[in-house]
Amino acid sequence: MVRKSNPTSKSIASILRKSDYTPYWKPSNCANIRDIHLLIHEEILPGGKFVGIVIQDINVALNFTFLMEKKN
Repeated sequence: MVRKSNPTSKSIASILRKSDYTPYWKPSNCANIRDIHLLIHEEILPGGKFVGIVIQDINVALNFTFLMEKKN
């Protein structure tokens, strides 16, 4: 016998959860690649924390190139 789920019934999690329930994981804000790029971009300018780094947007990722000074 196959039972079909009832879309109007409560989920097992909502039945078992107490009213003072504290989630295990901390909620966090999500950021997208563009937001990260904009935040880091300010720091790669002269005087910033990440001078000498080149950032490129590649599809759904960021490419970081670290430029190193040549010492003689």
